[in-house]
Amino acid sequence: MNTPSLKLRWVLSEDEVRRIAELRVTDPVAKQWLARLLDERRRLVATIQGLARQVHYLRQRIGQAAEYLDGLAGKAEETARAPWPTQQPCPRCGAAIERVAVDYRPEHGHRTVHRHPDGTVCEGTAKEHPAAGPGKVGGRHP
Repeated sequence: MNTPSLKLRWVLSEDEVRRIAELRVTDPVAKQWLARLLDERRRLVATIQGLARQVHYLRQRIGQAAEYLDGLAGKAEETARAPWPTQQPCPRCGAAIERVAVDYRPEHGHRTVHRHPDGTVCEGTAKEHPAAGPGKVGGRHP
């Protein structure tokens, strides 16, 4: 995933902090304001680092949840395929295939057709219509 980086320009850089610390300020009011500025920066950096840790933890938990859900889906798929252990799953919808054929249409050319035991017909492959299942675009009932 390629996401743009978030640049927080309102936080002083390390170089700016170093230059402020090296300033020889004699005015007490200016010293007080600079001290407040540096304290505020420390608080902001601590907040940003805390958020970064929380986002990192969240991403770990999302990965764990995805693995868990994938395992559940895999078990459900095994259970659904149990009545047809010798038949291959359809690349479009995952149901057992009764028969594979090739269909020709002048506007589309040759297309693979998967016929299922329940009468559903899937045309093409999952790559051609990834969101389509039986009864949706590219799939039809008898």
